[in-house]
Parts: sequence; C-alpha cells; structure tokens
Amino acid sequence: MIVKNLEVSEIILTKVNSKSGEMELTIKFTNDSPLIMNAKIDEEFESIINKIIKTVKTSKVPKDDDQDGILGGITIVNLKNEEELKEKLPKRFIMLDNRLNILNKTKTANEYMKLFSQVSTMQEILYQKNNTL
Repeated sequence: MIVKNLEVSEIILTKVNSKSGEMELTIKFTNDSPLIMNAKIDEEFESIINKIIKTVKTSKVPKDDDQDGILGGITIVNLKNEEELKEKLPKRFIMLDNRLNILNKTKTANEYMKLFSQVSTMQEILYQKNNTL
C-alpha cells in the first residue's frame, strides 16, 4: 500500500476566458511539482472545488512499485489542507464570477474594453497556504 501526502501551497488563476467561462489554474504544492488544470466557471462553486480536489488526487497518484500481493494495488493520496480549500475557495470564485458578470453587463465600448483587458490578462492567487506555525 502506498500513501502519498500532499499539501497545496497556492492555487493561481493563470487564464480566464470571459465568453466560454473556461479558466486555467496552476496548483502548486509544498512537496511536489505543480499541476496545471482547466475548469469551467460554474454557478455551483462546490462542484469546481470538488473537481480540483479529484483532479489533484488522481493525477498525483504515485507509481505502483509495491510488490505486496494483497495491498500492492492500493494507493492513497491525502491532501492535508483539503478542508481549508473547501472553506476559502468559494469566496474567491464568487469574486471572480462577479467580475465576469460586471464585464458581461457593461454597455459602453470603452469601459468594456478596459474591463476585458483586465480580465484577459489577470493572474490572481485564489488560494495561498497560511504559514502560521
């Protein structure tokens, strides 16, 4: 049996498409290589967060080199700060959704282009691990 413990240090929004609602996230870990994933901005923010957690757990499964016959095929990926992610990420997704709604409701061309430029070039930290000891 293989157990891998991960801790998310940062989740960064690197790209967002205001028309399709697609976003690209870079997920950084304290003890592993970063992961880049795509997700669709949805009204159900809990489903986005669950998709992020599921993607992390499935993509970071360690290679099975355990020769134990009974427990050899079992791998477990633990996220140390999973509850903290579920608590903090919805607030950041609500803020992002509000920005996109403001952009879509803008009527004047100058204001729209200004907001569109801000949204299309934005790189925002959605989650950052607290370094309190």
